[in-house]
This record gives sequence, C-alpha cells and structure tokens, in this order.
Amino acid sequence: LLNITFQDVGVWAFYAGCATTVALGGVVWGIRRLLILRPERVFRLAMKAVRRDRRVVALLGGKPVTSGLLRAYIPKGGAFATAVSPVTGKSRVVWAPSRVQMLFQVYGREQQAVVSVEAEKRKGQTQFNLIVVDLTTRAVVPPVLVKGKQEHLYVADQLRGFLDFKKRYIE
Repeated sequence: LLNITFQDVGVWAFYAGCATTVALGGVVWGIRRLLILRPERVFRLAMKAVRRDRRVVALLGGKPVTSGLLRAYIPKGGAFATAVSPVTGKSRVVWAPSRVQMLFQVYGREQQAVVSVEAEKRKGQTQFNLIVVDLTTRAVVPPVLVKGKQEHLYVADQLRGFLDFKKRYIE
C-alpha cells in the first residue's frame, strides 16, 4: 500500500470518475424513460389497437388499415408543477404525468378516418384514456370508441376542432 505514487492515485481517480459518470448517466436515462411519454410509441400502440379492432376494420372497408400523412400531437406534462389543495388552500409541488394528445389519419380499402388519441404515462406504463375513430366522409356514422370512456370524447372534439380551424386557416 505504501508503493502507491501520486500518478497511480490520479489514474485510478480518473477511471473512478469515468465509471461514476457513466453509471449516473445510465440512472438518469432510465428514470427519464420511466417518466417521459414519447409520441412515436403512442402512435405505434394506437395503430396496433386500431388495426385489431374489428369494428374499425369493417368501417374502413377491410384490411389493410394504414396510416396517412396527417399526424399531429400535443405533449403535456412530464414535469413538476404546483397544485393548490382544495382543503387547506396551500400550494405544493406535484409531478404532472406525461400526457400526449394525438390526431392521425388512417385508410382502409374504401374509407378514410381520423383517429383521436389521449395517452398518459403512469407508473412507467402507457395508458390510453381515449382512442376514437371518426370517418372523414359526410356519412352519418357515429365515432367508434376503441378504448376509453364516453366522458373522454370531448378530447376528440377538441382535436377535431383544431383540425377544422387549421383547414379554414389554410384555405
């Protein structure tokens, strides 16, 4: 132990610092993966759910069901925020879960539709609050609710309203 030089201490300290940096980077990357919701993953999972739903396939005129060029999303949350307690009136810091609202186009053999999606990342898992398919033709067909509850249909209306506004603005 007494034969250690300052150069040996410097070399081993450098290696220990490098190893610590790599380990800390891996921990940060892993935590980020657990907390942040990526829109690409939401799109893939939603397309898989849409393709597996028999009602949607029948509505679009049969397989294959493919995605179109239109794809828009709004990421929200995924950060710390302040919330006011309704009981005490005091504010506190809470984690706002990562959320993505998405709108994309799908085609079948005969019809095309717009899919509205809302997803959250809770406890490291992607959970869909809403997946609804709505035909873009003028036919009076109610939207098909693939996943979610009727109460969440207002999200689809908000996203469709954005699309209609954009269409009027461009024209």
